Amino acid sequence: SNIVEIPESIGTLQILGQFWIFNNQISSIPETIGDLPNLSQFSIDYNNLTQLPESLCNLPEHCVINVTNNQLCEQYHFECVNSWDPQECEE
Repeated sequence: SNIVEIPESIGTLQILGQFWIFNNQISSIPETIGDLPNLSQFSIDYNNLTQLPESLCNLPEHCVINVTNNQLCEQYHFECVNSWDPQECEE
């Protein structure tokens, strides 16, 4: 069975160092993701993301953020994202 959502409570996992979820059905990331001070790797490739929370860029500066193979339009190409591939989206 596939993982379909990340709970809001992820923001309470203060010692979480790496987060990898590939090939699932996740369509959104909670704003609380930006509350993780020790995260060094956030990879959520091959999911169904259609948007990203701006709080993603609150993660530590050294955190590597990968969001390839999702359904993300250019508007979500934040400077903090390391690896991504834009989809052509209709306005």
